[in-house]
Amino acid sequence: MNQKETKYQSVTRKKPIFYLLPFILCLLTLLTGCVDYDVGITFDSPYEGTIAQHIQIGEELAELDRSATKQWFKSIEDRAYQLRGKAQRISSEELAVIIPFTNGKELVEKFNQFFYGDSSPNASSSLTESTDLASINSQMSLRQSNLLLFERNYINLTVDLRTLGAIDNQSKIVVTPNSFANLTFQLNAPWIARSLQGSNRLDPIKNTPGKLIWQLQPGQINHIEAVVWLLSPLGIGTAVIIMLSIAGFYLKYKHFPGIDSSKTQSV
Repeated sequence: MNQKETKYQSVTRKKPIFYLLPFILCLLTLLTGCVDYDVGITFDSPYEGTIAQHIQIGEELAELDRSATKQWFKSIEDRAYQLRGKAQRISSEELAVIIPFTNGKELVEKFNQFFYGDSSPNASSSLTESTDLASINSQMSLRQSNLLLFERNYINLTVDLRTLGAIDNQSKIVVTPNSFANLTFQLNAPWIARSLQGSNRLDPIKNTPGKLIWQLQPGQINHIEAVVWLLSPLGIGTAVIIMLSIAGFYLKYKHFPGIDSSKTQSV
């Protein structure tokens, strides 16, 4: 065997080891999680609120391909701007997004457009391919009921994370999804937010009158149902107008509308 053939075999043997080295390094850091992925919805009133997203990639994972991280963040920023939102690049590994909404219909449209298939053609680089993080698919529906002074918002959210957790499809290296990413969904309301319980529903890890937090489970379909009660400014304004009208009628005619004053005086 000549020297050239020996050199070629040596390079061939080393190539698989070199190819797997980045993924081995990532595996060593998975006990602390590679990605923190937080999503939140805040209701300030029936006509104002925000959708928030915060992503922080572990430095070790980001080091695998800096350009891939930039492309993925850039695709998220582009979608946020298209929905009239704001994006802040806190660091090369951290991104925060805020998208406003003015009513329930706009909330559903923007949420589903932004989060359904959290990827773009520009993000099909080694980072998103190797982590399958692009496979975070969610679908929200909202049903609203006006009860004069209050508005009841019934939220139904399904987040499909069954494909999350693979590190590299080509090398067939798969890790426990829970050790790979930390994903949470948060619901904030100025008054009352309540989670609906059930066998197929995810229970919140924090449950207070104005804040609910769920720990999403990678590798599963997460189903969340909640009810948010909001004071209705329109209903309150209508009630105030009715009360002022009745009070003005009484001050002028010395009796309430619908009551015969002569009968009142005779009694």
